[in-house]
Amino acid sequence: MFQLKDVLAKRMRQAGISGKVSAAQIVNSAQEVLLDVFPEDLATRMAAVYVKGATLTIKVENPAVGQELKFHEMEIITKLLKKVPHCGVQHIRFSV
Repeated sequence: MFQLKDVLAKRMRQAGISGKVSAAQIVNSAQEVLLDVFPEDLATRMAAVYVKGATLTIKVENPAVGQELKFHEMEIITKLLKKVPHCGVQHIRFSV
């Protein structure tokens, strides 16, 4: 008897979407981490948008918010790795 999670994982790999699903999970978890690290009024000025390789890109309202993000980069990465251990994010990049 096969477990449903194993069958789904195999089918997602065969369809080539497992990486996209993983990236979506990382982005969603990153948004939760931002809300955990920053006050709500500041966190709402940031949005995790995509993951490419080991870099998470976060869109920010302005460069000042980006600088605040960079000050907390290691804390964000550490918390993200606790939430999604397989994510492999090592860097955070921001775009305005």
